Amino acid sequence: MRIWTLAAAAAALVMAAGLAQAAPRDAVTQADLQALQAQMQALAQRLDALEAANAQLKSENAELQAVASQRDAEVESLKAQSQELGAKATATSSQLAQAKGADWASRIKARGDLRYRHERLTSERDVNEALKAQLAGVANFLDTDHVELRRWLVDAGWLTRDGFGREYQRVAAAALPATLQPLATAFEGVDTDAIAAATRAAHSAGRDDRQRAWRQRKGESS
Repeated sequence: MRIWTLAAAAAALVMAAGLAQAAPRDAVTQADLQALQAQMQALAQRLDALEAANAQLKSENAELQAVASQRDAEVESLKAQSQELGAKATATSSQLAQAKGADWASRIKARGDLRYRHERLTSERDVNEALKAQLAGVANFLDTDHVELRRWLVDAGWLTRDGFGREYQRVAAAALPATLQPLATAFEGVDTDAIAAATRAAHSAGRDDRQRAWRQRKGESS
């Protein structure tokens, strides 16, 4: 486009020069020719600037396309890695469930959770005493009493009871509802009493540190 424009301008300049020679002196002057030459030069500079800007835009567009292609490749790679990790996690979870879930009821070692170490509790009184002990210890953060908790354990499927409410039995792992089996497996071998004691000790130590710091700041300010 620039070549054709410059050619047209040059032709106009030539024609203007010819007219200047053929026409009378007062028709076309030297000043008119100089003005036309100045316009051609300005036009050429403008075209140069437009071509330079166009070349820069093309270069930037190519760079952006390259960056976009690289990002697309990275996204696809991350998707593939995520799918691979998900497959591995599923396989690992299945293997753990097979290894741990078969005899959960006979190998349970947790002491502070709300399950029982015996398959059968012969009376409601035994259940109440066990739950009272838990609510006074590791489960004392629960805003409930042993009666409500006992009913919840039955309703949720952890315990069964006879029609008279005299005999309670812990549900074996294989007979637990599907929603409870992962939780039962996760708590296997966990000493929740120790975890609760350590957590409370850490909170108590942190509270003591904050109190000492507060007293120190108060003493400095006074």
